[in-house]
Amino acid sequence: MSSSRIERTPRVTIGIPAYRNARTIRATIDSVLAQSYGDFKVVISDDVSPDGTAEICRSIAATDSRITFVQQPQNLNYGNFRYLVNTADTEYFMWLAGDDTIAPDYVKENLRILEARKDVVLSVSKCLFVSGERHIGLATGTYPLMGPTNDNVLRYMFRPCDNTRMYGIFRTEVLSKSFPKKDFFGYDFVVSLISLLYGKHYEIPHIMMRRDYTPRENYVSMMRRDADSLISQWFPAWGLTKDAIGRPDFPRNWKTMILLFSVNIYHHYSVCAKYHPRYAALLPPLIKVWDRHVSWRANPWSSEEIAIATAEAEFDGR
Repeated sequence: MSSSRIERTPRVTIGIPAYRNARTIRATIDSVLAQSYGDFKVVISDDVSPDGTAEICRSIAATDSRITFVQQPQNLNYGNFRYLVNTADTEYFMWLAGDDTIAPDYVKENLRILEARKDVVLSVSKCLFVSGERHIGLATGTYPLMGPTNDNVLRYMFRPCDNTRMYGIFRTEVLSKSFPKKDFFGYDFVVSLISLLYGKHYEIPHIMMRRDYTPRENYVSMMRRDADSLISQWFPAWGLTKDAIGRPDFPRNWKTMILLFSVNIYHHYSVCAKYHPRYAALLPPLIKVWDRHVSWRANPWSSEEIAIATAEAEFDGR
């Protein structure tokens, strides 16, 4: 009698979108392989890095059967994140950037929350921004969103912050539904926003992730780089606005419209301050009027809640 071995699919896929990470990628992968929870697989997708990133990833992948390395034939940009989600056949999925690291219990602790709370679609820990060995500060974009759906949506839209929550562990089915089909600046905003229509976001109140700090001006340059039309050159949040409004389940009410308009105004000012400074100098008084007389009406936060949500956490040293 012959017998065949049935291979079981792991519970979690860890997708690593790599680009120009020769200096950091080994530490990123090492932090994954050091996880106390081992039922995962790793897919590394190199986005045509011009440095030695691919060679490093390929050599490490040869030492561990859980790692699959993919060399993209052409640069996908944000599509590299989409590619990794589309290849996932596991119940849970997380991205880990090629210059970030996670603590040994990161997967175990976030998975524990998702297993215990079926109403939670994303679990993430607090995160520390670093530059080399220098601590920059705590990420402000991982705060929990555990209330009713409408409240969660408004709270997130009012203060998406650095959106570090994107690097938590998602339910793969929800993430697949939430990821935009087209590329645009702020696609990650849409991922987090739309996923809230399917469930809550949990935050583990301990720092278990380190992210490499990217200066604000780098993101402003990306706004102009990603523009594919005249309107998106001036209003970089136009793409995310169209995607959100176009979703059938997105709550199109006066509060969400105000907040989307606010996102467009703030991004408009950011890009103009860099590329059209004389014009940008005229905008702050107008933005102040908008904030004072309009956008505050959609603010779901009290000042005390914002203070608590952004409170510093003690780094656990891992």
